[in-house]
Amino acid sequence: MEKVEVRVRFVAEWGGSPMRMVVMETVDRKMVFPIIIAENEARILSHEWVEDELKRPDSYDLLAETMDGFSIHMQEALIYRLLEGVFYTRIVLVSEQQVLELESRVSDAVIMAIRGHCPVYVVPDVLEKVGIPSQMLKSVGNLSASETEKQESVSEMSVEKLEQRLREAVENEDFESASILRDQIKAKKGDE
Repeated sequence: MEKVEVRVRFVAEWGGSPMRMVVMETVDRKMVFPIIIAENEARILSHEWVEDELKRPDSYDLLAETMDGFSIHMQEALIYRLLEGVFYTRIVLVSEQQVLELESRVSDAVIMAIRGHCPVYVVPDVLEKVGIPSQMLKSVGNLSASETEKQESVSEMSVEKLEQRLREAVENEDFESASILRDQIKAKKGDE
């Protein structure tokens, strides 16, 4: 089956509702598409994404520890269908004895993929339905304008200052800023 690898570009508010928007981007950075998820999953996703531990374990911690205990690891997540605005997603789990494919909510699959350091894929048919060229993101609302402004203002900060700002952004649920800060930190650490 043909599939395209994607990753989280950023998480943002969605029109003042309690829902959040996760913008996924192809690894070649040519296409993006939004996925609407619940606020709680967005909060957990943001913590996973910036590798910030929550104060108390959540259900994903429980699942990850259970999988580790039984020597099961997640191989991949696959967004394989879009029907009536709902993304259908499978996760592939692997143990010594078997490979198991399980149906999953897209938010759960992405969270577990980030936690398990495994890829997330989308089939080309779904990408064709929802994907837009990455450069068009600049013209959608103020998302890219604010992203560019924030990148310019953080480019001179030290890693320590960026990490402090990142923690503040996650605590304030400013997921868009958190994603920009996280990318800056990775870039600066890569330069060292």
